[in-house]
Amino acid sequence: MSGFIPGIVNGGAVLTGPENDGTEGQMLTTDGIGRLSFVTPIADLNSPSGVLAVTHGGTGSTSSADARSALGAETSGAAMALLTSHLAAADPHSQYAKTTDLATKADLVYGTVPSSQLPALVVTDVFTVSSQSAQLALTAQKGDIAIRADLSKSFAHNGGSAGTMADWSELVSPSDAVTSVNGLIGNVTLGYANVGAAAASHTHSKSAISDLETITTTPTAGAIPKGDGGGKLANGWLNTGSGHGLDADKVDGFEATALAKLAAADFVGAVTVTVPGDTDTPLSLHVPSTASGSAVFFQARNGGSAGTGGTLLARLFSGGTFDAQRVRAVATGTVTACAIARSSDDNTGFNFPAADTLDVVTNGSTRATFDSSGRIGIGRTPTTSTLEVAGDIQTYSGKILSASVIRPGSFTVSSLPTTGISAGATAYASNGRKSGEGSGSGSGIPVWYDGTNWRTYFDNSVAAA
Repeated sequence: MSGFIPGIVNGGAVLTGPENDGTEGQMLTTDGIGRLSFVTPIADLNSPSGVLAVTHGGTGSTSSADARSALGAETSGAAMALLTSHLAAADPHSQYAKTTDLATKADLVYGTVPSSQLPALVVTDVFTVSSQSAQLALTAQKGDIAIRADLSKSFAHNGGSAGTMADWSELVSPSDAVTSVNGLIGNVTLGYANVGAAAASHTHSKSAISDLETITTTPTAGAIPKGDGGGKLANGWLNTGSGHGLDADKVDGFEATALAKLAAADFVGAVTVTVPGDTDTPLSLHVPSTASGSAVFFQARNGGSAGTGGTLLARLFSGGTFDAQRVRAVATGTVTACAIARSSDDNTGFNFPAADTLDVVTNGSTRATFDSSGRIGIGRTPTTSTLEVAGDIQTYSGKILSASVIRPGSFTVSSLPTTGISAGATAYASNGRKSGEGSGSGSGIPVWYDGTNWRTYFDNSVAAA
């Protein structure tokens, strides 16, 4: 390498080349300060000849010991001794994999363990869908579950790829239906005998009835068994007797001195009932055997029996006529549902809006009111006069007579009414002018209506204030 020109090598470092050319197999080395020289590598670290191409301490190393020191190595003898000691240990390789273990390891293929070396794995997804189309549109694999909310059923993907319901297998669950009824299975039709019941229509012998009191006495005609007050039959009879009544007994807490029999299906007879604590005034209810024409169909009396005697309280005739001592309305009534009204005409009748007050109602409107002071209001509620009318009073075949004063309505001239007023009406103009009175000084005059104007009586002129 004679004539080597120093230059800049390796990104800026200034090196000085060797003075002489090297031989084949030699290599360049640096002394750490930029001077290069050729050296021959040694083949044996233990051989003192040759120079290691190892930088040590900033200078080219020429000692094998220095090279071993730089490399952190031992001599071959020392290394062999360490190896022998290691192999002599009880278990020198417990922390390392054995070669037999490596035979079962998984191989990496491009950084990935191949599926053929993986154990069987199951990763299941659960989907909830509401239709078959939504189920078939799922991205699913074998083992995935689809819950069909519309069918209340579940399906497992069986790995198929048809894209139809054939890819799914329904999960079978135990049925919650009744499996048997009293030992019967299948389509079961139950009868009373299957459940130990009696037929709907059946009879019992006396011996089959527990707690049955044997009635040992002989009944009279029309008698009925009586109870013991505890829900059972007693040993005795309730006799109707010749007066169509029962002996005094309590029936379900109701005390009757003579509760009459009702003969056959006609329910003809009389019932005389005594209210407990008031035995002097029995109530007689009578249903006669004849219910046609003007015959009494039903009557109630205070006292008496068999429809006679005592005081007649109410009587209903077969023709619909009703007699009564008194008729009371328990409600005050409204104009749409009168307290007393004709059947199917509830908005016509009588109401009682307050104590001692009566309203007459027709077609859902109060037409007249009679108040507690005897005043009558027609079309209005009376306030001061005995008769107050909201509207015209007209006679067609008579006169309106008064033993006192008939007072016409009083108006100012400007407020005299004209709408709805018939010709011939009279009134009093409180500021109308008499003959000789000046404008604005009228002291009041009677006037009459000609159908267009209100006029004075004294000269028939149009009334003026």
